Amino acid sequence: MILVTPEGKQAEFIDAIKSGEKYIIVEAPAGTGKTFSCIQAVKTIVDSQKLGQYQKVLVLTFSRNARAQLLKELSKFPLEDPIYKHIDINNYHSFFKKYLDTYRDTIGIKQKLCVVDDDDFIEGLINYAESMGISINKDLKCSLLDDFVFDNQKLVVVNQSLKISKRKYPDIELFLKTAFLYTQTTGTVCFAQFGNLVYKILSSLPRMESAISHDYPVLILDEYQDTNYFQEQFVRGVLKKSAGIFFCDRYQMIYSFRGSTTKRIEELPALYPGIKRIEFDEYYRYKDKDDIVQLLTAIRNKGAIDYTHLTNGRLINLSVDCNPKWREIKNAKSQKMQCTLYCKAILFGVMKEVSLLLAQNQSVSILCRNNIEVDRLVTLFFEKGYFPKEIYDTKDMALIGKHLKAICNNASVKNNLVHILSVAVLCTSKKALFGDSAEDIKKLTYDSFKRKTKAGFKKVKPIIVAYAEKTGYHETVDVISQIIDIADQEGEAITYTKKKFFEQCSKLENPTPENIDSIMLQRQYTNSFSSITPGLYITTIHQSKGKEFDSVFVADVAALMEDQNILYVSHSRMKQRLYPINVKYNGLKYGK
Repeated sequence: MILVTPEGKQAEFIDAIKSGEKYIIVEAPAGTGKTFSCIQAVKTIVDSQKLGQYQKVLVLTFSRNARAQLLKELSKFPLEDPIYKHIDINNYHSFFKKYLDTYRDTIGIKQKLCVVDDDDFIEGLINYAESMGISINKDLKCSLLDDFVFDNQKLVVVNQSLKISKRKYPDIELFLKTAFLYTQTTGTVCFAQFGNLVYKILSSLPRMESAISHDYPVLILDEYQDTNYFQEQFVRGVLKKSAGIFFCDRYQMIYSFRGSTTKRIEELPALYPGIKRIEFDEYYRYKDKDDIVQLLTAIRNKGAIDYTHLTNGRLINLSVDCNPKWREIKNAKSQKMQCTLYCKAILFGVMKEVSLLLAQNQSVSILCRNNIEVDRLVTLFFEKGYFPKEIYDTKDMALIGKHLKAICNNASVKNNLVHILSVAVLCTSKKALFGDSAEDIKKLTYDSFKRKTKAGFKKVKPIIVAYAEKTGYHETVDVISQIIDIADQEGEAITYTKKKFFEQCSKLENPTPENIDSIMLQRQYTNSFSSITPGLYITTIHQSKGKEFDSVFVADVAALMEDQNILYVSHSRMKQRLYPINVKYNGLKYGK
């Protein structure tokens, strides 16, 4: 999508900013120029010269995907443009992290913050609770830290989408208090805590809202329908003085399980009297695709959906045999069997078309309902020689994954995977994992890598080469080299991610390409990719939000009809061609 100057409703929006409207709601369906208009809004504000020398427009997004799109649009301006001095584009988590680092001591967190993923946080929390003689429910999830709040010492459910009361979680109060005590004592936090902790800081430091308003006289809130309770409370506090622009689309509200709700949009006129409402209504992304516009309009209006008129793509009909007897088998194996049959049908139904599109240098996405289906489809495509890009947060991980799976397929090396991975961990972390055999590997010590990774690698490389000669797997050297390069180029945070991946792999009792893929998928969900390049992407509909692909395959559209917001998001990710997949089940319906 290329827009030279604002036009139509975009022009009306810019005029509203110029006329001094303090609060504006922009309803922006997918493909109607929201990202372009957002950056143009900042440009208009900056050019008005109403900002102080050190003041900025704060653009807050819900996801890293959305932030990447905004940065891409911003990059169209020359580097000397003053817009760069007066814009701050952040997602809520990264922005909150900055204030947590600065003001953590006001809520009793004395240690430097260490952000970990959910599994690591729960594991550390359980160990901490046991050391304190506290027994907490080990089945409670980190997400609940963003669903409840102590308001005047009273426990309140803030995520109403749960459709439950705190009675469902009788241990939730102890869980929340212990988690906060754990964070206070160790500085360990997970992403789900950020909003809750900032809420505590704002409650103890009300002057901070005024300070943020001074630094950011204008807030632009992207994807406002996706915000949760704590994010909304932050926005309310800052907008007591700052101006606010809300970009939203109620039909793309797909994060209710995280606490988002369309009520936040509906309440805006009451919260900000006189707020101006503008609705973008021209699809720039689909200018020459009337069939797609009609389809998206029908979904938004909850009308009849007709795929027979689809010209920019086609409907793919598949048949899956699901045995009704599985209804009686309530174990994980039966569920896996159903998922495998379903994913195999998807694979063979789309593989020919996918191959043709990839040959045309397109970005191709297959959108699934959940991570389990993504995991299985990725494995199946790997087996056919395809390397989906979505599961890797860097370009190097695909090559490393290929090498590791080749190790698994090499009988002479497979049993020594632990030792190879031990070296990998040693190169990317200060902690070493050693096996109990392979004497040449055991010669490596922590001291060899204590100071400089490059220096350590120089010392160990001859040993690795010798090991490769002995085992017959010469690409081992390439694996380690890739790991070292990644560690050097991408910094501590990425290095930590890689370290965790290698640690998980090294603990496998019987390494296979399939469970290597599975672990890579687990690591992927804590990361994101910054740009879409030609290649194959297999992901969930939720993770695709904010991204655009040349061609999009949507798995099992009939199953998505129950949630038309999900259906709408999935169908609006394409730029050129859409391939809805209609699955006919013979026997028990998959997933039921």
